[in-house]
Amino acid sequence: MAREFIPNEEDPTKNALNYNMKTIKQTKMEKEAQKNFMLKATPEELKIIFEDHRKDFELGQDLALLDDTTDLANMPVMMKSHRCDACRLIALYLGREFWRLEEVYSRYSRKLSEDILYDGLEEFCKVKNWERVGLTQTALGLSKTDGKPILDEWRLTGPGFETWDIRGEVTATSQLWPTRFSKMCMELVETHGEEELYRFWKDVTADSSEEPITSDLDDMFCFRGKNAECNRFRNPSKVKQQPKTKEILEEYKSFEKEINDRRKKEKQRDYENMIKEQERLMELAIERERAKAEAPQKEEL
Repeated sequence: MAREFIPNEEDPTKNALNYNMKTIKQTKMEKEAQKNFMLKATPEELKIIFEDHRKDFELGQDLALLDDTTDLANMPVMMKSHRCDACRLIALYLGREFWRLEEVYSRYSRKLSEDILYDGLEEFCKVKNWERVGLTQTALGLSKTDGKPILDEWRLTGPGFETWDIRGEVTATSQLWPTRFSKMCMELVETHGEEELYRFWKDVTADSSEEPITSDLDDMFCFRGKNAECNRFRNPSKVKQQPKTKEILEEYKSFEKEINDRRKKEKQRDYENMIKEQERLMELAIERERAKAEAPQKEEL
């Protein structure tokens, strides 16, 4: 699908591709057409497709979204290659939501009651609140040779997140991103607890000279412990590779090498699985070509 580049004349570093979201009907039609094509593709056509898949994989795309043979991409779960971004997006918006709730319900005391806190977070995680987030291939700017966008990593994006100003067209393979975010939001809140999250947010914004609407809430959400989303899975950020809060950073440093080694092995395993599946599909395509070539000979006999 073509992408249109919209230049930002005031700040060229914030040039972004036009933000468009596919409809559910468009997504279903494209997915069906893609499956039908793969069933008939020639070995030469598959070579091109597979090479694109390998490039996308190296740029951070999840295998579930590169797999044309299953419906994994349509499952309401957050794929592992994008869980760190998803976690940090949720943390960003949750910090803003805490600020909003205080402005509405406790502007002077700046302390939310238990009822407001629990009801507010339950509402915050609902699907309707995640309709502007999705998957994009980020852009580094325009090429000086042909003027086309220089495409970079596959990342999740949403208003105010670090990828928003370098986003391309939001081209997820399904329309389930709001459902995925809602489900993951509820899981994270349940894991950490409403009161604990609110208490941590208050602590990291207490001495802030900046507007405390944004904070390092993602330190607790996404970096605390070996199995936190940004430690267990790929962290594609060039902005934030590790936590900033002192106690969490100290803990992170103690297992940083271990989690990096683990992620490297997992990426290699995923790559090998992708190659095996490509080889399987290629063998089927070659067999189709062979059968097609032999068909006229059998008719003559």
